[in-house]
Amino acid sequence: MTTRPTESARINHYSESVHSVQGHGVHTAFTDLVAAQRRLGHHVGVNEDWRDGVLHVHTVGPSSLGRMLRHRGLRVVSAHVTPGSLRGSLNGVRLYGGVFTAYLRKLYDVADVVIAVSDAAAAEVRDMGVSTPVVVVPNAVVTQTFRPTAEGRASARADLGLAADDFAVLSVGQLQPRKGVEEFVECARRMPDVRFIWLGDCLFGALSDGRARMRRVVAEAPPNVLFAGQKTREEVARHCWASDAFFFPSRHETFGMAPVEAAFAGLPLVMRDLPVFTGVFGSDQAFLGAPDVDGFVAHLAALRDDPALRRSAARRAEAAVGRYAGEAIAERMVDLYDHWTAHTSRRPVRVLLREAVRG
Repeated sequence: MTTRPTESARINHYSESVHSVQGHGVHTAFTDLVAAQRRLGHHVGVNEDWRDGVLHVHTVGPSSLGRMLRHRGLRVVSAHVTPGSLRGSLNGVRLYGGVFTAYLRKLYDVADVVIAVSDAAAAEVRDMGVSTPVVVVPNAVVTQTFRPTAEGRASARADLGLAADDFAVLSVGQLQPRKGVEEFVECARRMPDVRFIWLGDCLFGALSDGRARMRRVVAEAPPNVLFAGQKTREEVARHCWASDAFFFPSRHETFGMAPVEAAFAGLPLVMRDLPVFTGVFGSDQAFLGAPDVDGFVAHLAALRDDPALRRSAARRAEAAVGRYAGEAIAERMVDLYDHWTAHTSRRPVRVLLREAVRG
């Protein structure tokens, strides 16, 4: 793709994850978009104190809201977080869920445009009663990190102690009930000849939903399961290269960065049947979907026993995610900034403050 001149306004990406918890999909999506827009030659900052140009917010904490309230240029917010994404992720959602939904609706209403990362996420945002226009633009993925090589696969498998005939199944996600950790372990229990590897941890400490339960699941997992903990992006890529299939039993996602990255790494995908995945991958033919452990085991066994199926499933998955290559999405986002900068009627900061307080 050719880089266009940088006559667009400067872009300030803001994410509270820069100074807090990282290693989750929101932070990955934020860093990938920043990297892709910089490679295209745009004037991009991260958490700068700019009050003009484009402010693109990726997190939903109080400092994100404060940044938007005092910004004088275009305000954009990515809807990575929805009420549904909190269930099975953080403790106490039943107690404070209504208050958080009201806060989230007000934060999204302060923006000039809300970016939903999938049709499913857009539907959730609109169902909240958000009045701001909602546009669907998927996450950008820096694909170079995940592209495999034969040498890289051999080295990665050796590092993990995998023999030539070992079948390895990988999953990536936080250790929380929403991600399907218990189903992952049950599949491993039913397939003792297969190596199961989980990357990720309880990132939010005591705030993580089901933390004690997850620790118990990890402690009682069969010997063919490895919980390897939190890993860097490069380490995740190497685990993808070493594996033979990617298994994602998550119960709710707004997008699902991990399986998209795995598809770029050339892995066949076994996932829970969720409408969001059909939308993200463009078809339910790009992955092997199932609603429960029985279905997951059947798909994983078929992939283990049929190399031709592994190759064809991997090709379908990789073909489906080509549209998420970073530069294409990054340029699409810049076009959106330009459009909304030209067509948005500015509301003075004092009006935004009054609306936010009034609730």
